[in-house]
Amino acid sequence: MVLHHSNTPLDYLDELFRVTSIRIILLETVYFNEPHRWLTGFLDWAYNRVLNHPDINVPMNFLRPAGWVGELEKRGGKVVHMEHLGID
Repeated sequence: MVLHHSNTPLDYLDELFRVTSIRIILLETVYFNEPHRWLTGFLDWAYNRVLNHPDINVPMNFLRPAGWVGELEKRGGKVVHMEHLGID
């Protein structure tokens, strides 16, 4: 749950595929529609910047589940299981 804190999360995904030969388990914050994206961004900003530390990077680089699946497949990955863990 750190990729959305990166300015270049897809670069990190590239690196994961470079160094991993068997399995990647990706646990990441997602959004399902535009109101949910707004709420997710606000909560991420409030929790990280306001409640924890003002220097935490919060560029709001969230994707929908299908967006992550697409990015994984572009790199030769195959999603074998996906589970929504709820809204936190």
